[in-house]
Amino acid sequence: MAFEVKYPRLIIGFAVALTIWIGLEVKLLKIQVLQSAEYRNLATRQQYHRLPQYAERGAIFDANGYQLALNVETVDVVMNGRQIKDKSEYFRKVAELGLDAEVAKKKFNADKGYIVIAKGMPPQIDNSIKKRRIEGLYTVKSSKRYYPLGYIGRFIIGFLNSENNGSGIEESCNHILKGKDGWRWVRFNGRGEPFSSVGLADQLPNPGLNIYLTIDKDIQTIVEDELKKAVEDNEAKNAFAVLVKVKTGEIVSLATYPSMSLESDSTQQNSWLNRPIQEVFEPGSIFKIFLSAGALDKGYITENTMINCMGGKATFAKDFTITDSHKMRTSPFRDVLIYSSNIGTIQMSKRVPREEVYEIYKRFGFGQPTGIPLSGEQRGYLIRPELWSGVTKYSMAIGYGVSVTGIQLVMATAAIANKGKLMAPILVSRIEDNNGRVIQSFKPIQVRQVIAPETSRILTSILEDVVKKGTGKKAAVKETQIAGKTSTAKKLAKNNTGYSNKQYKSAFIGYFPSKYPVYALLVVVDEPTGHFFYGGDVAAPVFGRIAQKLLSLRNVSEVLEK
Repeated sequence: MAFEVKYPRLIIGFAVALTIWIGLEVKLLKIQVLQSAEYRNLATRQQYHRLPQYAERGAIFDANGYQLALNVETVDVVMNGRQIKDKSEYFRKVAELGLDAEVAKKKFNADKGYIVIAKGMPPQIDNSIKKRRIEGLYTVKSSKRYYPLGYIGRFIIGFLNSENNGSGIEESCNHILKGKDGWRWVRFNGRGEPFSSVGLADQLPNPGLNIYLTIDKDIQTIVEDELKKAVEDNEAKNAFAVLVKVKTGEIVSLATYPSMSLESDSTQQNSWLNRPIQEVFEPGSIFKIFLSAGALDKGYITENTMINCMGGKATFAKDFTITDSHKMRTSPFRDVLIYSSNIGTIQMSKRVPREEVYEIYKRFGFGQPTGIPLSGEQRGYLIRPELWSGVTKYSMAIGYGVSVTGIQLVMATAAIANKGKLMAPILVSRIEDNNGRVIQSFKPIQVRQVIAPETSRILTSILEDVVKKGTGKKAAVKETQIAGKTSTAKKLAKNNTGYSNKQYKSAFIGYFPSKYPVYALLVVVDEPTGHFFYGGDVAAPVFGRIAQKLLSLRNVSEVLEK
């Protein structure tokens, strides 16, 4: 009798269930034992993230402790690509928040849990994200830079963009200001929102250090306002000025107008040009001061040496004819400088050997950077004697055929005011941590003794007369005596056919009070096109107004009284 199976369906069902159960057990064994580490790592990656903790950037202060650059609290908006299921719906909600959905789309990566899609947002956006319960979108704390004075001092303070490109102290001292970022471990819920910290090792951020400048924000404001007035009144292209303390080399103001646009941080690189240190130019008549100082110091002339100024017109070589606006005949050298005779200055230069001329300029710091702690400083151009033509010495004597920067000119002039001591420029006075502990301070540095104190005294008396009765009368102020020199330098024509008779750099450089100098100041106005173009008419009045306003400041008047 054949074996008859009762309930075949029950047996088949049981076999299938047993097979499935065995398969599940095998799979469970594989997951829990053989692949446990892999799945634990996957769960950790999905639930835990190491979020950056940005270091607080150090602040920048002026000489009196006023904050020139500080931080304001913001947040960065972060996308968790692993949590996004419906991309079109997700990006629609991102756009509703006022964020750039296109940026989010481009950055989207389903395998990444930390994707920054917006930086420097107001902290209130965090509430909007939570209110809409947008999965995979959250914020982390950050900050952005704020400049209380707006455009004032921006060329000194500068900026730094996200690519670490920029200018000013923000860029050159970034390694001091930026600090060191840290991180913290955070656990995320099912919607991709951070909800708790975990007991993993966090790295606390180290804040950046604070920088104190030698700049005085009140004086900087005065100088920038006066440069603006000068450009507008004279219909000029631009203007710049540098003000330094004679005895220490501390820079009190470094100004350019037009100033850096607040929107120029990443687009208009031409507006980044910090003219006093990055623009080189032929200085014209103010350069006469330095060869005069050297010639007096070496004994090649005295202030009373008679110089033949040839009636105001002379030819020194083929195609090198010089005409003076103030026609003079044989005159003491003192008058040559007071009335800015080009012919007389060239005649004086004949008395000084060419190698000596070159060394005089080098000792005053021309043809080499001053070392000011700002990126992009130019060294200028000083031709070596072996490369000179037959007229190079003559043209350099009157400020042509040589390129300089504003900072070189003002430091060299300050050396004359400072009894012949050339100082290094100081822009940063000290560096402190957040507790006010001084990390580093910067003291005055004498580079070299350029001329003797007696030479300084003689030259100062001549430069006083430039302002009293010479070309610099409009720089005079009632309260104190100014010593200085004017310049009206022709610029090269646009088509490189020689010098233009319509484009000038008008300048005045000087120091005050002349008997016991405290400040040296350079003012340069580029391409004035109004009624005047001479340095004595355009730049000297600006110098005088700045000096007058400085004298009215309490802290300045106290220094002068001492």
